[in-house]
Amino acid sequence: KVLLLFAFLHGLMLLLSCGTPEPTTIHIGGRAVSGVGRELSFTPMEQYFIAYYVFFFVWTMELCNALNMFEIAYATVIWYYSPTVQGEREVPWFPVLRGFFVGFAYHFGSLALGAFILGVLIIFRLILVAMAKIATEAAAGNPVAKCLACGCVCCFEALESEAQKMTRSAYIEIAIKSTPFCQASKDSADFIWRDGSSIA
Repeated sequence: KVLLLFAFLHGLMLLLSCGTPEPTTIHIGGRAVSGVGRELSFTPMEQYFIAYYVFFFVWTMELCNALNMFEIAYATVIWYYSPTVQGEREVPWFPVLRGFFVGFAYHFGSLALGAFILGVLIIFRLILVAMAKIATEAAAGNPVAKCLACGCVCCFEALESEAQKMTRSAYIEIAIKSTPFCQASKDSADFIWRDGSSIA
């Protein structure tokens, strides 16, 4: 995951270097002074590329998290359902590595769908937090606008937290029953709704 992070950051730096540097202009004592600093400007197509790249980065990181969660769930399922011989469990070798290969070979689409949903929610949360910050700075004397902006961010963070719990439960359900992501989400939600008090 760390290697992917460095590779993505390197690619982002290369993508950002496609921008055109332009001098900034500031006004000092009524006179315009140009060339003191520079900022990068991007064409609309380059802005789309950057937005796509950032989303792909978030999606890939969430996919790595999903694969890690699936590996642990799969290893736990292997341990739990392995037969007991003379008081000891006969667990196969390298259950986490097996979980990686099973998740990558047989359940990659389900894991990618769950990671996509979380990636979209993370991007929306980041956009909402940025908009709330701009709104609170623009309406510095308006406590109602600040309260509404913070309330929206809080509600969306709660939604994202619940979505993370549901996808985590869905990954466990996939490891146990090998069901597709949507069915696993529904089954895990039904289980939590029905027996949530017994597992809390």
